[in-house]
Amino acid sequence: MRNLVPTACVVVPTFRRPELLERCLRSLQGQSQQAHEIKIVASDPAEKETIERMVELLGLTQADVIAKTRLLLGGEARNVGWRSCCSDIVMFVDDDDYWDSEKIAKHTRKHIESAAEVVYSGVVYTFGSSEQDFVRLARPPASDMRTALLRDGFCPPTTSCVSVTRSALEGASGFDEALKSYQDWDLWYRLAGTCKFASISEPLVYFVQHRGERVSMQSSNRIQAAKQLLEKYGRSQQLLEFLNRELVRTLERALVFSAREGDGTSFPRFWSEVRAGNLKVVHWRTYWISLKMLVYLSNHLFARALKAD
Repeated sequence: MRNLVPTACVVVPTFRRPELLERCLRSLQGQSQQAHEIKIVASDPAEKETIERMVELLGLTQADVIAKTRLLLGGEARNVGWRSCCSDIVMFVDDDDYWDSEKIAKHTRKHIESAAEVVYSGVVYTFGSSEQDFVRLARPPASDMRTALLRDGFCPPTTSCVSVTRSALEGASGFDEALKSYQDWDLWYRLAGTCKFASISEPLVYFVQHRGERVSMQSSNRIQAAKQLLEKYGRSQQLLEFLNRELVRTLERALVFSAREGDGTSFPRFWSEVRAGNLKVVHWRTYWISLKMLVYLSNHLFARALKAD
């Protein structure tokens, strides 16, 4: 890194979520250590002027709003953001997530103390409803991070909790824009071959859980990306098991969120995934998903019946 105290850039890809974006930007505004640069990448170019007005009203003088002439996918938007910056460290935050006020300061300090190129922190899963938030502490890095990233519970759950030196991003050529999903995991996996990782156990990111347009909730993208990764890295047993676990979790999130909102089509969709073999009849998690769906739908119907009375 060029400086004794490295500079930090925050990259914020955004797509048609102005209210959530404003909350995210306010959390950047409230940082104890301010970012040297903020690159807000409007994945929909039609939003550029609206976002520029928001930035002006918030007084984020270090922020630039970037847009291309076409729609951008997540990996493309993140690449556009970090490639346009000149800071030593790049931090990513999705527009629907937001940060603890010490996020930039603690990540920067960890990079300095550990000489790590990649730093990840814990997260708070928050639902924005009556459902209780829960904390996931970051695990210490393993001696072999490549192997660890294929194991359950080691991969950072969101790009919003990771910071990377710009030089490491340049060496890895950033996110693989050809992938339909798993772009973040794929980048961490490639970086793990050459870079040092460090972790901050405590949660510094509010990882917002919702049913909205989120690539990680779309099973078709996950399935297609899984095939791409198997072609890219080979059909090892560890990679197959990792991708199977991730697909089931994607289906669980989508189906359970749907049931929680009282969507009557959630059970037909559940059975279609069972028939397709994406959810295994003999696996305990399939029954756990169906039980959670049943509880949520029953609660929704009960509440609706009480309201009708």
